[in-house]
Amino acid sequence: MLVKKIFPFYLLLFLIGAFNYCKASVETDYQTANKHYSEQKYSEAIATYEAMLATNQISADVYYNLGNAYFKTNQLPAAILNYERALKLTPDHEDALFNLKLANSKTIDKVDRLPAMFIGNAWQNLVTSKTVTTWSSLCILFIFISLLLFISYLLIHIVFLKKIGFYGGCIFLVISLFTWFLAAQHASILEHNTEAIIFSSVVTVVSEPNENANKLFNLHEGLKVNLIESSNSWSKIKIPNGNVGWIKNESLQKI
Repeated sequence: MLVKKIFPFYLLLFLIGAFNYCKASVETDYQTANKHYSEQKYSEAIATYEAMLATNQISADVYYNLGNAYFKTNQLPAAILNYERALKLTPDHEDALFNLKLANSKTIDKVDRLPAMFIGNAWQNLVTSKTVTTWSSLCILFIFISLLLFISYLLIHIVFLKKIGFYGGCIFLVISLFTWFLAAQHASILEHNTEAIIFSSVVTVVSEPNENANKLFNLHEGLKVNLIESSNSWSKIKIPNGNVGWIKNESLQKI
């Protein structure tokens, strides 16, 4: 009986210890990588950051710092790729936004984007201004506030305060549904709008997924493209000006 009583206690202690060990390990790896970077040992920093990502120690700052290390070693496509990945996790990461703009200024291809409808562009900017997790957290928060207001409506007998509780609850319920919709929209964008970075120094885009197809145009490393579909070892891409074509999968990496 005594063993059964104390077993949950020891299990809890074990779980707490394991969590603290994992947390300390992550912090140690991150500090080691940052130390390599500060000492200008960029290759060692890259190896440590990549090892962290390989063991699922993923964060916007790890991607951002990895991008910086690649940038310092003149590996422009890898730098852009990791800045983009950092922004997927934290869209308002100011340092990543700035460094991505700097890295893009050094690419060869300066492709004009197709003009977008103002309303459509503004809507997409709103949807992607927060991560899916952030929108979901806001949704839960607003639902909680709405429930508190509805409970106050049921319990309070003062007419004025009852009105505040009822109408306030309705407003926050609508806001929670709106943030849930934004989360769903952002998740849909991430799922269907697959993007990639060109890694080959020069790649020829062709009209069909085979070696003998007509050559359309050339692209250079660092350009971000949209992936439309794939066929065996080929990917159909779309560049910002709307032109489409096929390139080998080995010429790019998905964000």
